[in-house]
Amino acid sequence: MKIKKSLFLILALLFVMASFPFAVSASVERMQDAACVRKFDAKPTVDGVISESEWGKPTRTVKDDGTLCSVISMRVGNTGKFADAPKNPDQTYDIWLRWDNDFFYMAVKTADKTHFNKYADKADSGNVWNGDALQISFDTLGAGNAFASDADKIMFALATDGTLYKHSWSCVFSNVEGKDTLLKIKNDGSYTSYEIAIPWNDLMSGDLLKKVKADSVFGLTTVVLSATDGDYDGWLSWGDGVCAPQEDSSRVGFNKIILSDLSASDTSADPAFSRYTVTFKNDDGSVISTQKVFANEAGIAPAAPKKDGYKFSKWDVSFSKITADTTVTAQFIKIYKVTFADYDGTELKAVNVGDGEKATPPKDPAREGYTFTGWDKTFDAINSDTTITAQYTKVEEANNEQTGEVITTDEATATNEAPVNNEQPVEEDTPDNTWLYIVIGVVVVAVGIGIFFGVKKKKA
Repeated sequence: MKIKKSLFLILALLFVMASFPFAVSASVERMQDAACVRKFDAKPTVDGVISESEWGKPTRTVKDDGTLCSVISMRVGNTGKFADAPKNPDQTYDIWLRWDNDFFYMAVKTADKTHFNKYADKADSGNVWNGDALQISFDTLGAGNAFASDADKIMFALATDGTLYKHSWSCVFSNVEGKDTLLKIKNDGSYTSYEIAIPWNDLMSGDLLKKVKADSVFGLTTVVLSATDGDYDGWLSWGDGVCAPQEDSSRVGFNKIILSDLSASDTSADPAFSRYTVTFKNDDGSVISTQKVFANEAGIAPAAPKKDGYKFSKWDVSFSKITADTTVTAQFIKIYKVTFADYDGTELKAVNVGDGEKATPPKDPAREGYTFTGWDKTFDAINSDTTITAQYTKVEEANNEQTGEVITTDEATATNEAPVNNEQPVEEDTPDNTWLYIVIGVVVVAVGIGIFFGVKKKKA
């Protein structure tokens, strides 16, 4: 009995241990990856033989077990979640990314005992799922595009008849099919190896070529497709945008590849690119969204949250350059109703205005026989529900004597004409003072004569 119990416990433990990796992968959070691209000191020999002495250590080992955040495979489907166990053969592959001033280099090595691809006719370019192949999508603008499209892809394959096959769906890669691109695909009965060297001036032109220097950032997705004995059995992708579409909520877009001055022959580990968590919260502390952001990059704000009776104002801290785990909280301001009303209370316009903000009035209203003079209250800084009423003055009418036209007082002033009064002036009685003036004149003359003769007599 004890032996049976012990055996049962051992079997249960083995079952838990066997299922544990897949339990972990089922909850993996998918996100963009960032990888260092080391520099070749000397150009490699593109011969389909990938050695550590020539290429150094792999940039990434791509597995379908949830260990890489940007990996997805055919068996995952559209949910972005990993299945409990792989239904397809192991498609693990190593990938090397290198560069120099002339070329972008890539090498891929995947387990493949029986290489198969039906490509023999290059005219058959539309069907890429005919066997073992490598597809890539290269984004010359780095973060310029979130996801690849059919116009961004190129495929490399070794046809069953030994023909090396490369095909582009994009003008960006239009020269990749030419002689300048170096390509060698080789299967040794255990592995299929791809070695590729693409000239930078086939990937971009003009000012974009100035981006080819240390610390430059580009985007890359790689996919290995596999077939066994003529049957296509799946694909494994590092990054999104080449194979089956995923739901937007689970997509990660291109992986970032960052050119480095580190030598390909250097055996030290590739540098890690720090990533921080940015959490966006509502003002009540509830989480709106979280995201992982590489150091010194910007977070992406979610849609502005809503709150009854309030207006979203801003986020409380900057997230344009993230250097640590950051919490960003929504800020709101109280909304007040501002009603613009006419003299009789008729509503002309109603607007919701944030606390302390200025309301925008309607077009000046018109009222027959009156002139609009403004509003009864200021509205530059609203801090409560407010009704603002139009103000008027009555128009005074006047008669233009020349034309008989009735014009307003304002019109008369504007034409520099005095308003005409229709009433006849009242005549006032003016007293007749003529005799008074005569008497005064005689007296003045008499006095003058008297003074004249008096002076003369004294001299005599």
